[in-house]
Amino acid sequence: MKPFRRNQIPKVRAGQAITQRLMNTLAETPFAILGGRGITVVESGGRITISLAEPIINPRPSFFGLITATPTADGDNRWTYQVTEAILSGSGYTGWATRSNGRVVTARNISEVGNTSSVAGGIDQLGSDYPAGFDTVPVPQNTLVQVWQVLKSDQSAVEWWFNWGPTAHDGTCAAP
Repeated sequence: MKPFRRNQIPKVRAGQAITQRLMNTLAETPFAILGGRGITVVESGGRITISLAEPIINPRPSFFGLITATPTADGDNRWTYQVTEAILSGSGYTGWATRSNGRVVTARNISEVGNTSSVAGGIDQLGSDYPAGFDTVPVPQNTLVQVWQVLKSDQSAVEWWFNWGPTAHDGTCAAP
């Protein structure tokens, strides 16, 4: 069996007629797209079995997006973020905008995994060196991030994650 590149994997739509050529391709292809759901094709003894494979892994497992809503608290010094797919319409560092009809996902920041109620970004917030009037802050709205799909170990769901960090701290310094 020859390996398939992603752009060679056939796309099958619900209700589409399965031709002999398509069936032959599916028999050689370990994964195809069926309305966004994966299928598994097994040929044994001249018999072909097609079954749905879960969970869904998008054929485009990452994208650039802008944080487009106020982050929501998700534990101590951790947040969830609404990320909307973005496109570059300018050049260089300018011209990023949300894509019309782009994907909108809830994502988490991998840099916040180690945060606790007293430590954020590796900084002890309860220590005497932590300045009064400071606190951790989430990634700001309109920040450009690249998000990736992550499959949970029990394969029950896909989550979206990005890496922006370390965790930021903000506040006002006391007058000397």
